[in-house]
Amino acid sequence: MGIVIGMPIVLKGNNRNMNRILILFFLLVCNAVLAQPEKAVKETVNGKKYYIHIVKPGNTMWWIHENYNVPVEEITKANPGSEKGVNLGQRVLVPVPTETADYIVLPKETLYAISKKFEVTVESIVLANPNAENGVQVGQLIIIQGVDRDVAARNKKIESIPAVIQTQDKKQFTDTEIVKSESVKIVKNNETIPVVKFDTLSAPKRVGIKIPLSDTVIVHIVNNNETLYTLSKRFMVSVEELQKSNNLKTTRIKPGDVIKIQIKKVDLKRPEIRQVESIAAPIVDSMLLFPSKSSYKIALLLPFQLDKTDANSEYISALATEFYMGVKMALDSLKKFGLNAEVYVYDIKNDTNQTKKILNKSELKGLDLVIGPFFDENADLVAKWCKLNKVRMVCPVLVQPSILKGNPFVLSTVPSDADLMDVLAKHALNNHNSEQIILIKPVGEKDQLLYDVFRNSFLMVPIDGNRRKLIESTMENYLTIIRKDVSTIIVFPTNDKLQMIKFMNSMNSNTSKINSELVSVYGTKEWVTVSEINSQFKNKFHFLYVSHNNLNFNNLATHNLLKKYWRKYNADLTKMAVQGFDVTYHFCATLLLGMDDENRVMNQFLMKQKVAGNGFQNINGFVMEQRDFELIRVEE
Repeated sequence: MGIVIGMPIVLKGNNRNMNRILILFFLLVCNAVLAQPEKAVKETVNGKKYYIHIVKPGNTMWWIHENYNVPVEEITKANPGSEKGVNLGQRVLVPVPTETADYIVLPKETLYAISKKFEVTVESIVLANPNAENGVQVGQLIIIQGVDRDVAARNKKIESIPAVIQTQDKKQFTDTEIVKSESVKIVKNNETIPVVKFDTLSAPKRVGIKIPLSDTVIVHIVNNNETLYTLSKRFMVSVEELQKSNNLKTTRIKPGDVIKIQIKKVDLKRPEIRQVESIAAPIVDSMLLFPSKSSYKIALLLPFQLDKTDANSEYISALATEFYMGVKMALDSLKKFGLNAEVYVYDIKNDTNQTKKILNKSELKGLDLVIGPFFDENADLVAKWCKLNKVRMVCPVLVQPSILKGNPFVLSTVPSDADLMDVLAKHALNNHNSEQIILIKPVGEKDQLLYDVFRNSFLMVPIDGNRRKLIESTMENYLTIIRKDVSTIIVFPTNDKLQMIKFMNSMNSNTSKINSELVSVYGTKEWVTVSEINSQFKNKFHFLYVSHNNLNFNNLATHNLLKKYWRKYNADLTKMAVQGFDVTYHFCATLLLGMDDENRVMNQFLMKQKVAGNGFQNINGFVMEQRDFELIRVEE
């Protein structure tokens, strides 16, 4: 694995009658019929498809957006005047999202049949695939644009025809059968080779599996997206055994290679067969699938700020350097799994002109992955370049949500405040079924989004059993609701420092009215940074919030990384170094190598494309609680 340095880099070192009205309102909301977009009536208006939604009690524009997964601005654009709110019984047009689908042509399929399957025109398919003008061939990959999201999802779930391999005696085997290697033969380079070809583009029939009675050698032709690691998992043999059987000095393989796989004889007993419920096949977004390559090109765009000027920050430079140190450790760890990559490292400073110069460099042609940058202006510039050049971009720090709009090539690794508030609402909903829950309404416009997210998630997320009542209040009257004999959760979703301090002073000055043992306060991660809100207050009122990461030095994974980091750099492991390690390891492993990597050292990445055509956002978070003056993770 080569690391190419773009510039020289040196590493150093919330009146009772009103309450009743509110409670009645929330009961109506809880009993409102939830929309099911896939079953909603559709109409075509002026050539564009829309869901037809009739507003029911509790439906707001935000609720419609959440349930149909369509941006609010697109809904309001289709329904002039709706930006001021919607009325009971109103007919709302909700644009049906479209997406681009990658499709493999099946036997006997024509352009007309494919156009009917995806409900698009033949002309649109040909426009996106000029080489298909005279027809298509079996196995051909074509791009289908403007596909109705529901149609695309339905077609992803349909099982295709299983691949069949014809043997010399005309007997057929499906790709779920394991047969003696001499039963099927191919000819390659004038040499006859026994082979069982597994077609990863087809779905297997439910047929009995034939087990050989002796050790069997399968000769497998490598398909796209396959690595030695994925083959080892598929055939349950180690990477080392595959290397030994094929005299491979490295783990590098490419499509078309012939790999011998030795299947060992085992003592099998017929298992008890029981009925299980069918499970819908997971839908894997094609934007997260990479073609398998023998070598990849990765670019790191970091603000090292090597030129010492008054405008530069030593703090930012240190963060970039620590991040890079973690990146190098991740790349070293991925070598044994077959990652072969040229890594280009550039100092983009905090300068958009410098970034533009770097993006014009010839060596970035054919780039597979970009990690960085840190600042919004540069990140927006790089995101546009990545969309134009169809390069995946991983944002390792918090970025503006707008960067994801209309750009499916961007992956944001740090969840937004709204995503963290959604996690907090689900935690409260699923873990507090007996407490009274008070939601305080903030005064700031920015905090209103957090308030709306918590409220809508708490009221609308499906749960088993009865849903707790949510009592809305304000800073002026929330104390009148708290009862000394009832456990209470107080949720105040604000990032406003003055509002936090005002709330803390209000709680502290009314301790005679509050049983602190029965009160928990839910805030945001910003509360941790406000020194005026001391640990004594947060410990007394059982403070909880959601963080996007959790660096626990008692965890084995953290401990192991710390030791390796010390040996390599003779330095203490920092949070930014761990971020560099986690981000690089996870996205290189999952995107480039097709490996499963659900948990990292201090992150859990759960990437979601909230709106078709947008980028992918990490929506995971850790619920943290102050207990005995320490912040610890609340295990679900």
